[in-house]
Amino acid sequence: MAAQNHGYTVLGRSPDSTATRNAYALLGFIALLAWVALFSLGLLIDPNPYRTAITSGSASWTNLVQATFTYTPTNVAMLCVLAALIGGCSSRVQTLKGLARRIAKAQEEGDSEKAERFELRADYLHEQPLHSMLRGFLVYITSVSGMLLITSEPFSAPTAEQFTRLAGLLSTLSFALGYDPTRLEDLVQAIAGRTVRTKKKD
Repeated sequence: MAAQNHGYTVLGRSPDSTATRNAYALLGFIALLAWVALFSLGLLIDPNPYRTAITSGSASWTNLVQATFTYTPTNVAMLCVLAALIGGCSSRVQTLKGLARRIAKAQEEGDSEKAERFELRADYLHEQPLHSMLRGFLVYITSVSGMLLITSEPFSAPTAEQFTRLAGLLSTLSFALGYDPTRLEDLVQAIAGRTVRTKKKD
């Protein structure tokens, strides 16, 4: 049976121990501190002096590292990955006990579609956070590709306000996809359904 309330197995997996959940919580907290530090670097430090030094022939490991951490494209890429990691760690802190009951109830009612949906959610919530990081990077490259279709120089001279909006939006999407992609999918479907109903009324 895919879900059991007795012993509370989800898709044949035993729940994480308290020590394991605490370890993921600690990893998520460290990733959160890293995100705040990296966001501060991108917001407060001008990368142009380091980039100029590299392109003018005065390249050094110090300039390369400082440019990497402060230049908007590379900074936001790392922020997306960290946000997805935080989301992945947050999902592993969940016990999944309530989700196991939902799967079992859907199976008892014969609602296979809902049961499969909950099982997919359980898969995402129980996956390794490193897998979540890959979805965060996907958010980044997809967004950058879209921006390049609109303008050829999206990062030419970003202001602090533009950086904050970009980093905040992409980090939010990365966290959501790192935590549980099905939640974001449900939100999109709900918005789409509401839009269709509104058009029918009009």
